Amino acid sequence: MKAIYLSLLLLSAGPLLAQHTDTLYMGNNTVVLAAYDDATLIQEGDSLMQLGKIEEAIIQYSTVMELSPKNKQAVGNRAFAFLQLDKYVQSLADHDRAIALDPTNYQHYSNRALVKWWLKDYQSAQCQSLPRFFIGVELVETVL
Repeated sequence: MKAIYLSLLLLSAGPLLAQHTDTLYMGNNTVVLAAYDDATLIQEGDSLMQLGKIEEAIIQYSTVMELSPKNKQAVGNRAFAFLQLDKYVQSLADHDRAIALDPTNYQHYSNRALVKWWLKDYQSAQCQSLPRFFIGVELVETVL
């Protein structure tokens, strides 16, 4: 008996997480349908972040972004998760996308400036909205 698994998307790692599943039997085939909810997946990603499982959280946020490309919360959370892993190029791309989706959220500008700071793009970082504690700090690179 062949089993065919259908879902709204395929996850490359970890178990399939679903809010609801149905099983259909069609002749010799079994079809499993799984429904996903953006808010649930984001909440699971947030919980994984709190546990320090950042790579797994990124998978959750990426899943939401595949299902709902304009989900501002998923984009912003993944950008922050990449920042936590020092994956600055990916974080910068997601922060740019988050700003395009929600230009009124100051946190995206601040985090993007921080990412540019870590990428040593000091000039561009200064032109962004920086967190208050960065304002007035003299830029000095230490050579060891």
